[in-house]
Amino acid sequence: MKITKDKLRIVATLTSEEIERIKIRFPSKRRNPYFKHCYFQRKPHFFAVWLLLIKPFVYRYFNAMLSFNPANPPLEAMEIFNMIEPERWKVSRLYIALDFLTAYEDCFLLPPPTNLKISRYETTLYYGAAKSALTVCQYNKQKQLKELLSSPLLSMVSI
Repeated sequence: MKITKDKLRIVATLTSEEIERIKIRFPSKRRNPYFKHCYFQRKPHFFAVWLLLIKPFVYRYFNAMLSFNPANPPLEAMEIFNMIEPERWKVSRLYIALDFLTAYEDCFLLPPPTNLKISRYETTLYYGAAKSALTVCQYNKQKQLKELLSSPLLSMVSI
């Protein structure tokens, strides 16, 4: 089994000058119902910047959020860390992936004996509510990898 940090979401409170520098360097590409400014890219490496909350009740103490894969940090994240020192950022969410070579059909996850919400979307299973402190997603990584390259069977659980 391979355990990796899959995605990291960090938050910070930035000055208006820092926000303007980031907005100029990373112009808004898509509309977002929660943030006034949103930059998002999938390739070559996943990276997202959200600035200036529209309704600040969710992250009322922060006005900036970054998301990227910490195992392979994109140059864009390093640029922002050169502008704003990394010590000012706080982790708000960490996604951990557990990859294993067992066929998806032969896998199961034993949920704890609580009233845990379990939902299914196609072949993906979600354990816990989306806004819970801890959620688990079990899916067939093979489907994603088939599009890119031929690889051995991989099942994945994200926490």
